[in-house]
Amino acid sequence: FLFFAALKKVPLKYAKYLHDREKESKDANFGMHCERVFAYELYRQWANLLDVYNSPFILNGEPSKNVDNFYTIKNEETNERDKYPDLVLHKGQDAKDGNEIVCEIKKSTKVTNDNLKTDIDKLNKFTSGENHYTWGIQLIYEYKSQCSEKPTFDLSMFKEKYGSICSEYGDNKRILIVYLEYGEDENAKPEIRLDSLTNIKKKKKHEAFTF
Repeated sequence: FLFFAALKKVPLKYAKYLHDREKESKDANFGMHCERVFAYELYRQWANLLDVYNSPFILNGEPSKNVDNFYTIKNEETNERDKYPDLVLHKGQDAKDGNEIVCEIKKSTKVTNDNLKTDIDKLNKFTSGENHYTWGIQLIYEYKSQCSEKPTFDLSMFKEKYGSICSEYGDNKRILIVYLEYGEDENAKPEIRLDSLTNIKKKKKHEAFTF
């Protein structure tokens, strides 16, 4: 995947963006704004690599496709359409055009059972059905400063923390959980660990693959 090469090219400053002000903010959408800063830089790095390798695929941010009922999710509580996916890799806007990767992005400090379930439910819908995407990626990124007592998000504890999600969606072999962790070294590449939701559901002792 060029996706993983692009992840390693995203500088620390985009993951660390407004990190120190996050706890002080009273804006409920503060975390979402930080996520978008990160997502836009990931988009740039990924799109550049697609050009370098003359990929036939197109990278889009929060796109809409022709089959609206399939590519958006209705929020039953608000009776409104949910957000479009953060990033998709495909060959065009037609519903059947080379659907390859659909990606949802979360800052580790904003991961809760409810919003994680919303994202994975969306990935499940996109990777199922006639015009499914080959892979659904739940990307969770984290900046760990030296003063951090412990990581906010720990992939090895995914099953223990989010067992209901594993039980409900763990049979979908197309969903990957990708954890991206930055330290304080501006020049160091972030650590990438990943596993499929199916494996997390099955494993008693989790050992994530490190990219």
